[in-house]
Amino acid sequence: MNLHRAVIKLRDYSVHIRVDLEGRIHLFKYNNRTCDFDVFDDQFEACEYILAGLPDCYYSVRVEND
Repeated sequence: MNLHRAVIKLRDYSVHIRVDLEGRIHLFKYNNRTCDFDVFDDQFEACEYILAGLPDCYYSVRVEND
């Protein structure tokens, strides 16, 4: 169950925030090219993650039509 939900929109990406019943902070960062996800127990580490931006190196998945 989700306790809190929020979306932060920064200049280069957005962050969806969810806090679960155990107090863990689930963060999903994304833009039109890439995304990243992590879970934190500490709010200060979560804040650093939000402000760090998206990674420059990432994997992609391509699905081609049959």
